[in-house]
Amino acid sequence: MKKSWCIILLFTAAKLFAADTAFTINRWSMMPVQVKGLERFVLNLNGTWTFNPAPAAGFEKEGDAGKGWKSIEVPGEWVMQGFKVDKNKPAGYIRKFTIPEGWKGKRFKLRCDAVYSECEIFINGQKAGYHLGGFTPFELDITNYIRPGKPAVIAMKVKNESPADAAASATAYAVHPLGGITRKIRIIAIPEINVSLFHAATMFDKAYENATLHTEIELTNEAAFIAKEAALYFELINPERKVVLSKKIMIREHIAPGASLKKQFDVVVVKPLKWDPEHPHLYTWRMRLDAGKQSETVQRRIGFRQVEIRGNQVFVNNAPIKLRGVCWHQIMPLRGRSLSPGQAMQDVKIFRDGNVNYIRTSHYPPPEEFVAACDSLGMFVEAEAPFCWAHRDYKPTEADSVAVLQSQTLDMINQFRSQPSVIIWSIGNESLKYKEYFSHTAALVKRMDPTRPRNFSQWNPDADGGELEIGNYHYPGPAGPDKYANAPRPIVFDEYVHINAYNRFELAADPGVRDDWGIGFAAMWERMYQAKGVLGGAIWGGIDDTFVLGDTTAVGYGTWGVIDGWRRQKPEFWHMKKAYSPVRILRTANWKDGVIPLQIENRHFFTNLDECKIQWQVGKQSGLVQAHIKPGQSGAVAIRCQQPDAGAVLSIKVTDARGVLADEYRFGNVASAAVLPPARRATDQRWQYAKNSNGITARTKDFEVRLDRVHNSLQVYRQGQMVLNGLAALMLLPVNEDGDGVQMLGGRYYFPAFTPVCTNRVIQQYDFKESEASFSITVKEGYQEAGGYCIYTFKADGNLQIQYQYELKSPLNPRQWGIVFDLSSGFTTLSWKRNGLWNAYPENHIGRLSGTAEATNANKISGVAGPLSRPDKDWMYDRNAWGSNDFRSTKMNILYAALTDKKNTLEVIANGRQHVRSWIDGNRVRLLVADYCGLGSEGFFKAHRVLFERPLKKGDIVKGQVDLKLK
Repeated sequence: MKKSWCIILLFTAAKLFAADTAFTINRWSMMPVQVKGLERFVLNLNGTWTFNPAPAAGFEKEGDAGKGWKSIEVPGEWVMQGFKVDKNKPAGYIRKFTIPEGWKGKRFKLRCDAVYSECEIFINGQKAGYHLGGFTPFELDITNYIRPGKPAVIAMKVKNESPADAAASATAYAVHPLGGITRKIRIIAIPEINVSLFHAATMFDKAYENATLHTEIELTNEAAFIAKEAALYFELINPERKVVLSKKIMIREHIAPGASLKKQFDVVVVKPLKWDPEHPHLYTWRMRLDAGKQSETVQRRIGFRQVEIRGNQVFVNNAPIKLRGVCWHQIMPLRGRSLSPGQAMQDVKIFRDGNVNYIRTSHYPPPEEFVAACDSLGMFVEAEAPFCWAHRDYKPTEADSVAVLQSQTLDMINQFRSQPSVIIWSIGNESLKYKEYFSHTAALVKRMDPTRPRNFSQWNPDADGGELEIGNYHYPGPAGPDKYANAPRPIVFDEYVHINAYNRFELAADPGVRDDWGIGFAAMWERMYQAKGVLGGAIWGGIDDTFVLGDTTAVGYGTWGVIDGWRRQKPEFWHMKKAYSPVRILRTANWKDGVIPLQIENRHFFTNLDECKIQWQVGKQSGLVQAHIKPGQSGAVAIRCQQPDAGAVLSIKVTDARGVLADEYRFGNVASAAVLPPARRATDQRWQYAKNSNGITARTKDFEVRLDRVHNSLQVYRQGQMVLNGLAALMLLPVNEDGDGVQMLGGRYYFPAFTPVCTNRVIQQYDFKESEASFSITVKEGYQEAGGYCIYTFKADGNLQIQYQYELKSPLNPRQWGIVFDLSSGFTTLSWKRNGLWNAYPENHIGRLSGTAEATNANKISGVAGPLSRPDKDWMYDRNAWGSNDFRSTKMNILYAALTDKKNTLEVIANGRQHVRSWIDGNRVRLLVADYCGLGSEGFFKAHRVLFERPLKKGDIVKGQVDLKLK
């Protein structure tokens, strides 16, 4: 259908900022898409430079690198490339280049996306400029230092330590200096009369159908003559790349040399396609400036979207939203805080595929490629100013406070305020002294961009004194959603449900705590989703923050991501995807009369379910579900099919409007199947006994049990091969948050597994009961931690039942308790079937409902931080001395589990209430069968895990029964 367009142009020569606001916006030119007379107008300075970690004084004037200079790659950190620079000393960078002869008559702008964190720049030995700030872009005009067609030299003095680094705490945070030219660097050629500012914002009418496109421009005359007249040619290009609006505007005002002219105007656009994360429709707003013989074309990729605060909710395009988020650090294990090309786009795709609709750029502004990816792929962004714990080390002075506190923030606003994905400005992270350090800048942000809300990312929602539009609370715990459901303003938990990271001794033993995390997280998100005043939250964190500084050295906060630094999904990723799913499907009954009934909840904010593709399959039958369900509503849906086979599984996959797989479900037994009692097989096995002064031996045709009372040894054989080697040991595994502190400082890479059994065992008495059908041993014993008994009952057919009961001698907060069996070293294959949090898991997830895991593989043994070089296999295959991640992770709520050496199998038969964990321990394999399992010991997850903990007092009883089968 052809659309009509109504265009209203309203011009004003008024200043963009209020008259009483004295502050400067540093120029950040638009990248031209066309410059008249030039086919090439960008000179890329990325690549190989020469570098000296301790350059001689005056090197910038020499024009050539002498001794002590080596090659370095730009962008990049110098530490990650093997260089060490003395603290508070500048490193030196040099590169030769030539401005094309055809650029004569143009202005040359050096654009540095980021240099960490303080630098001086020299062109041909002359100082061209200075910048303070490690994560924000800056631009220098270098025209007067260069002759086109002649060789030129750029030299940079770069220092890591600076007031900007202190305010960001970035070096301390990453446990290594971040110094270097860390983002791309280019020179562009633009006309002498050029576009120095071009921004756009959108606002809808009351019906949210037609939009006003507000445009702000600034034209700058860098010529030696007066610019007397200019023409602006505008085009609005829709997502289908069709020009839907074009207009010519004449500028009659004169612009004196060195002066600038600001203009603002509005265009009313009829029924544009809206931008939201579920429909990231992007338009191109293009402008050509013609001034005499000079011409330049620039453009913005814009989205029609509007952000509003109504009471304690945030609305986008008239729809209330919830932020399903993660915190994102710019991190690569071998590059540090400097990303390789394309990595930002990949990261956004990964999180989009995990049902994330919001990313907080903790704790600094991101590279422009990241925000562009969020625009195009569909992702809300909270853009954060580069301040973290600023109160600790940064002491503002009159000389640096404007550059550090004000300019860095406003540079971020100026870079990103036209981009639709950015919906929140964060004034900083976890820094005290809001009034002293940040309130003035926050006010300037509001003046500069009144279209977006602000927050102050903090430990409690009143750190800003209630001044900003959005409140913020880090790690509010399970009580947070109810507490803030009726808050007077929206509250965002932009750090919550911290991923296991600092409990490194525990993680070395049991990666399964990462799977267990999902239980607490899913419950928390459900509370948040139902709490009106809670805007949403950002999981801490998105990506592991591990920096590899050598063959066996890893530093940083480590494994707090839902993906690792190599971008592999960890167990938490699937829990995030499922909990954040925008489509909830419940099977309400089994197949009957040609129908499988479903209840579907649509948790999208902008998408009717009829825009999604919902595919189902049961047996050989398949089809599509037709569901017209509006955002935020639920409805009943029927799958019509012929009667499935008994026990058949119904699989459902939901693909959203962007073509992203949003969720999948597997409902078992959709057609009722008769449950038959297990067949009892007659056995001709009979126990025969032989006793001596040391103990007793019991034998059948296939099995042999040897008890040595002198050495307190119990051995069980099947067909002459040892299966069990030792008495079962009681495990009362305490909660252990330890991991050598929160940061890895490079002193330890391999952490020992924390998985002790009870200590100081004393056997007090053995009792036997002997018959042909069964043989039982009662062991009365004491440990330092508890005392009690364990009864082993061996059936002649290979079944083994262990009953245990112990009384605690002292209080204990356990992470797990149960009994541990010792098996021969060959039992390195674990298989299981279990009940899980979800009814569908990927095949590479350690928490999948059924599977097989091998203890060993060809992977190099790695520490708790993971591999130090790029792996070629999934995370589940990473291993340490105790086995692979998959093998040694707890499998909760098992129906059965088995260890096998390919000839013999020890099977645990359970009812979904027990848990197993296996690991290699020297020349044996150990198997824990636990009757209690908590959610791990991560300290920052404590408020959630304690809801599932069962602290024990002195005198409390732990008891259980384990049913085993040898076959």
